[in-house]
Amino acid sequence: MNRPALTLICTAMFWAAIWWPFRWLLEHGLSTPLANTLAFGFGAVIALAWSRGRLPGFMRDPRLLVLALASAICNLGYNAAATHAPVMKVVLLLYTAPLWTVPLAWWLLRERPGLRGSVALALCVGGALLMLWHPALGYPWPASGWEWIGLAAGASFAVYNVLIRALPHGDEKERVALIFIVEFVLAGAWLLADGETLAAPGAAPLGMTAFVGIAMWGIIIAMQWGLQRLPANLAAVLMSTELVFAALFSWWWAGETLSARELTGALLVASAALISAWQPAEAPATA
Repeated sequence: MNRPALTLICTAMFWAAIWWPFRWLLEHGLSTPLANTLAFGFGAVIALAWSRGRLPGFMRDPRLLVLALASAICNLGYNAAATHAPVMKVVLLLYTAPLWTVPLAWWLLRERPGLRGSVALALCVGGALLMLWHPALGYPWPASGWEWIGLAAGASFAVYNVLIRALPHGDEKERVALIFIVEFVLAGAWLLADGETLAAPGAAPLGMTAFVGIAMWGIIIAMQWGLQRLPANLAAVLMSTELVFAALFSWWWAGETLSARELTGALLVASAALISAWQPAEAPATA
């Protein structure tokens, strides 16, 4: 296996396991808002040092700020939801992104969904309905506020995916630095709104937040490196291995399993993600 492919598999494994350190931090006295604020703060320091303090010109193009905000909501929402809700369900709610990507791409990029996009949308809707079905209510509805946050993370992921294609290519170092700063500000605002009485964290929890923040920065850089060196089709399949790793880790570390209904919905969502990401090969040019 070549290095870019192995890199993407490792990044998928990381995102599938990111919930574990946040649950560990919660058990060791750090609330979810505080843990995320510290982690993104450490990541922002490293990202700013890497970009030499430069940020992209979001005043000239406000879409850059929207892009950073979408990424921040996605990452923060995913971290928080996976800390408190069933991991596999949160990961699958994140992968409902095609549910939002298809209409957003039609609106912002003028890309009609076509047959492939329509099939992906139908599969995603069906999978989401099955996963969110509430037996007591008799209709689909998130079972908790954390599942709502997981659903919002999926929608934000879709906004990020569409905007990254709409924006001109810029300096990736500056863009990553802006994303981490917005993530830190958003997590800090949540911490302030929560009204938590702050106490100095111990050395072990503080060290864990530093490790997680720096690791998230490194994984984002590694993921970009891998994506730039592989065909989009292969990259989409490799990144979807996050679903497999999440199922394994949530069963192994947290004893979580999916019901038959949720498993069926999971298969539909996974199929929608692959179909949505798949790009047909271009026909060779003729003389």
